Amino acid sequence: MNTLTNIEYLQSDYKDPRPEQPASYPKIPLMFFKLLLNTFGRIFPKPFAALAYKVFSTPRSRAKHRKSDALLDQVQHFEFTHNKRKLKGYKWGSGDQIVLLVHGWESRGTALRGFVPGLLKAGYCVITFDGPAHGDSEGERANILNFSSAIKSLIEQVDGNIAAAITHSFGGACIVYMLANIGRHIHIDKLVLIAASSSSKKTMDNYLDLIGAPNAVRKKWFEFISSKIQIPLETIDVSTSNTKINVNTAMILHDELDPITPISEAKTIAGSWKDTILVITKGYGHFRLMKNPDVVKRIVEFIG
Repeated sequence: MNTLTNIEYLQSDYKDPRPEQPASYPKIPLMFFKLLLNTFGRIFPKPFAALAYKVFSTPRSRAKHRKSDALLDQVQHFEFTHNKRKLKGYKWGSGDQIVLLVHGWESRGTALRGFVPGLLKAGYCVITFDGPAHGDSEGERANILNFSSAIKSLIEQVDGNIAAAITHSFGGACIVYMLANIGRHIHIDKLVLIAASSSSKKTMDNYLDLIGAPNAVRKKWFEFISSKIQIPLETIDVSTSNTKINVNTAMILHDELDPITPISEAKTIAGSWKDTILVITKGYGHFRLMKNPDVVKRIVEFIG
């Protein structure tokens, strides 16, 4: 592990007035699900592990825009096909150098449009998309496999010419998995990971803790996951993938008070990766972090 030396602390007087709370499941359905798992999951662990995975990989809602704005009015819409499903894409500008925006879980590509004005001013073209089962794209379920494969399909559609990528949360894990496993021929000069988790197994363990999965269900769960990815689970971790990806420089941004993904995750990634800048904020949260004007400015400076 590398020593953390390249650390920045980004502080300002800017305060977003909207409160931010950790995402949570409705209490009554969650209590019922826990009871179901602990009553029948011990007897029939395999089907209940499959049921738990179905819930895990099904977004609870699709992000929608309640109103339009100048950036949404200016965007160019396009579609591309992935696994026989149509995914929605978005594009701003026409520069030769492309910056890809990758959204997180239960979000959508246009949620990261705050980066667009600065990137256009710097001469870049910006593209993004709604992942499988997200936004206006087709699909019922999403996971790191089909999400990362969709990223690969989009990049190849633009001939692999990606100068930089800005990702948020789950989107960061997906692009790293793609670069390390199914898209090792793809080169990205600068990669930005906002509020990313270092370990996929840890994310799954947290979910299994949340639903109170008994040990029998946990065992079948990880057997099922291993059969799907066909590689050791540890190899899909962001923190262990740096040597396998074709990226020149990475920036990791994380908030000290992130209520969903703790700051220790960012430090683990930064401590394992070379040529990495770790930017730590305080009070920007998990979702607001990618919309904060100070963060947006710093990322655009890093890319431009």
